[in-house]
Amino acid sequence: FAGYEINKYIAVEAHYLDAGEASLTGNTGDTFVADGTAYVFTSNNVSINAEAISYGLSGVFTYPLHQYFAPFAKLGFQKWDIDATVSNGSSSASITDDGTGALFGVGVRADITENISVRAEFERYDIDDDLDIVSASFVYRF
Repeated sequence: FAGYEINKYIAVEAHYLDAGEASLTGNTGDTFVADGTAYVFTSNNVSINAEAISYGLSGVFTYPLHQYFAPFAKLGFQKWDIDATVSNGSSSASITDDGTGALFGVGVRADITENISVRAEFERYDIDDDLDIVSASFVYRF
């Protein structure tokens, strides 16, 4: 992420998120559940791989409680893309999905020096379903 502090209470932040890759494999008769619906593999050696990215802008609202400590909340808008491949060894198919959605987060920032801070936060991205992320970050302010 990169951002700009308008004042000690309000900032704007741009982000790029590589949400990583997920995979699932199965054989005829194996089942899995997604979003409460059960699915059954109808072929052997089936592999499903998906990866997602997100980028967008957020407003970050901070309330300094102490000279070195401040909780914050963020609310933003994002664009996301998901690429998936399904294969069974002899054939494959690609699926692409994209969209826009909201994101929000809450966290705390602790200042180590005037230019260096650490942050811990929880973020929820609306990417088809909700994607929850807990992270820790080092922040350098110019």
